[in-house]
Amino acid sequence: MNAGPSFTPLVWICLGAVLFYVVMGVASWRRRLLPGARPFALLCLFCALWTLGEALELQATGLPAKWFWFRFQNLWPLPALTAGVFFILQYAGLGRWLTRRVVVLLCVPPLLVALLLLTNEAHQLFYLSPSYVADGRAAFGPGATIFLAYAYLSALVNLPVLAWLAARSPADRLPVLLIVVGHLLVRIALAADLAGRNPFAPLDAVIVSLFLLAVTYALALFRFRIFDPVRLARRLAIEQMGEGMVVIDPSGHVADVNPMAAAILGLTAATARGQPAADLFPADFVPLVAGASDATVGDFSLGDDAQRRYYVAQAWPLRDRHHGPLGRLLLLRDVTEQKRAEQRHLAQQRALATLLERERLANELHDGVGQTLAYVSLQAETTRKQLSDGQLATADAQLARLAEAARDAHLDLRESILSLKTGPGAERTFIEALESYLAGYGELYGIRAALTVAGGLEGAFAPETGVQLMRVIQEALANAHRHGGARAVCVALAGRDGQARLTISDDGRGFDPAALPDDGHYGLAIMRQRVAQIGGRLTIDSLPGAGTRIVVDAPLMPQPEAKP
Repeated sequence: MNAGPSFTPLVWICLGAVLFYVVMGVASWRRRLLPGARPFALLCLFCALWTLGEALELQATGLPAKWFWFRFQNLWPLPALTAGVFFILQYAGLGRWLTRRVVVLLCVPPLLVALLLLTNEAHQLFYLSPSYVADGRAAFGPGATIFLAYAYLSALVNLPVLAWLAARSPADRLPVLLIVVGHLLVRIALAADLAGRNPFAPLDAVIVSLFLLAVTYALALFRFRIFDPVRLARRLAIEQMGEGMVVIDPSGHVADVNPMAAAILGLTAATARGQPAADLFPADFVPLVAGASDATVGDFSLGDDAQRRYYVAQAWPLRDRHHGPLGRLLLLRDVTEQKRAEQRHLAQQRALATLLERERLANELHDGVGQTLAYVSLQAETTRKQLSDGQLATADAQLARLAEAARDAHLDLRESILSLKTGPGAERTFIEALESYLAGYGELYGIRAALTVAGGLEGAFAPETGVQLMRVIQEALANAHRHGGARAVCVALAGRDGQARLTISDDGRGFDPAALPDDGHYGLAIMRQRVAQIGGRLTIDSLPGAGTRIVVDAPLMPQPEAKP
């Protein structure tokens, strides 16, 4: 390099750059437990020593001193390049590539160049000239090929890794772009220096480009906070979270996905980015989450039959600081196991309700048809004896009673069959079963049966609740026919605040509830027991000659809520 006066402005510029490297190195070392922080601190140290050598070379006045500092500064470029490779690999999340063997191999060229530099007077393999020449340049020897090859080959590692990181992580694209620009400037400056075209002489062009690279690193370190533990923690949380995250841009295309979302969609993250969201989700789901201006919740399923999986999605609008639209954020939660558990629970409830209904039917057949048939059998024997004794009038009256008992038994049996045929089950909902029952009831008894159902109650009853409510309705309508002589009945269903209100009314004779005995006449005690089993409440409103109105308040089946 050219000789210059002591402590010229160029020297102070170099010393300022040294201080800049020290500040960045200390800041990085304070984050040394984070990936990439330690090699970055070493990079700053080597750049500081390199620039310090340049400053001391500019400050020196004698050729021996200049030659010493010239060789001193050339000890540090390759260690700096090596530390830069370590930093970029760790920053990109590829630190696993830095095995012990790889680290040793990458450290061999810097150590070999250092050995050649320190012993150059003996062999002149690095510099052909044994002394500092007048124009501040020295001719490279064959050993310097290692220096130059390593400087450019390191770019073949750094640039593809940085490009891969930019493609994989959109949040890192701007700092990666700055770092790439800095690396290109260093290589261009090195080529210009080798060609003897240095616009910054007597200051080394590589030193200038190195300082520009340091500025890009400083922006990445302080502006984009690449070593900020909070930022890294957020990134790690997004990558490791059990929920899928999808970012949709204003045009409706996928801007980014985390690994879980990529797994849910059956794509790689790189493949998912840039695709229209409408192509990745079911058609009826996309307008709910992509078209709404406020936070929304929706659900969808993917796959077929046994492979089908169920998801709940929450979507929020993304806005800039001026409240302008930036897109949508989707969080996808897999609720397949919850859905299957609910289905198993419903199946268990249906099985339990079936067992309870079988027990009820057995009791009813025993207490109803069974008792009637026993009565018919006994009275038939009595009538046969009366006929043999010639008591024709008595036998005729007895036969009339037997015929009436047989008709009642037949009617009870038809009611039981109707109840069994129209009960709720896995194949149909409570509302569908109720519609079928009322149609059969009207046909059986010739009574007008009307049904009114408020919206939103379809499928809102748990299996056990549906079974018990159906039996209450059947008992109430049977009483309306048997005891009330009703010509018309009406069943109404309404829902509010998680509760269903069932109203059963008829135009029959009515009765005085207070005058009923405590043993539960008309089956009212059984109806109350059924309602109590499902956590409900039953009230009766009736007057002689004014019909009967029975009201049941029962809980609806809880609906699953999406968790944030």
